[in-house]
Amino acid sequence: GKYLYSASLDGKVLKWDLAARTSTNVTTGATQITSIDISSNGNYLAGINNAGNVIVWNPENNTDNFRLETSGKNIKVIRFKPDENILALGDISGNVELWDVSSRKKITEVKAHNAQVNDIRFNPVLGQMATASNDKTLKIFNNTADLTEPPITFTDNEGWVLVISFSND
Repeated sequence: GKYLYSASLDGKVLKWDLAARTSTNVTTGATQITSIDISSNGNYLAGINNAGNVIVWNPENNTDNFRLETSGKNIKVIRFKPDENILALGDISGNVELWDVSSRKKITEVKAHNAQVNDIRFNPVLGQMATASNDKTLKIFNNTADLTEPPITFTDNEGWVLVISFSND
């Protein structure tokens, strides 16, 4: 991409033009954003604020923003599914939710872990979603349309699983 987005402790979300080495403030308002992800098409930027709430907005029009109603859950990780306007959320209680941000509706949810979800990644080659947790497991969901199907669970870790990533192949 031509742009890089950053969230900083001063509460600003900046859109960096890499060629010009300049930035534009795309902050949503008074709330401090602590984590961000952008949809593949660049139409949506999602952020977690310091209270654990999820805010979604168009980075070209930051006045058009909305909050996902997560029933007071403290969200710790967000990740867009590649090539779709689907946003995955993971919270401190081990829950994972998938949202269609175009329609602003929750698609599905599951109690994926027994502790905080630390990372969520999508495998665009096989259509899978993987989650990592403080319960020392990582899980692979083969059907993201129905998270109630039992995932593949890996339990070989002796500590919290903080970060995961699929290979490009």
